[in-house]
Amino acid sequence: MTHKVTCASFNNQKHVFDSKDLTFRQSVYGIIIDNNKVLLNKHIKYPKYQLPGGGIEIHEDIKAALHREIMEETGIKVKIQKFLTFKEGFFFWNLDNAWHSFLFYYKCKPLTTETQIIADKEIIEASWVDIHSLKPEDFMNYGKFIIKLINSISSC
Repeated sequence: MTHKVTCASFNNQKHVFDSKDLTFRQSVYGIIIDNNKVLLNKHIKYPKYQLPGGGIEIHEDIKAALHREIMEETGIKVKIQKFLTFKEGFFFWNLDNAWHSFLFYYKCKPLTTETQIIADKEIIEASWVDIHSLKPEDFMNYGKFIIKLINSISSC
């Protein structure tokens, strides 16, 4: 039996998919703050902010995936400090690719701070952004949720 599932694109369009057409995807993201700035990147297709991170490969544990994704997208090394939260999402890139996603968020401490995109051709920018300048609409998706997480860490 299939179910109808509403998915959102990164520019907030909605589309209904059959559940049999969704791919399951687990991903992990780091919130990295240094001197009241958070490390963010921008994707080539949707040049708005997103947290460094991405898909967990089938052979990887979650922390190895987070280290790899942060290095590929930003060029920095981090110490993973603690698990923050989990979010479930349904999204699509185009009408041929839709996902049911589990997203895991971790607080990370930067061990280096100079950014350089190492191995991710989809990322066009990695930069430190003043946390007080961020607005939900600055993000590809989940802007309010991400800002709330950033503020909860930066106020500690």
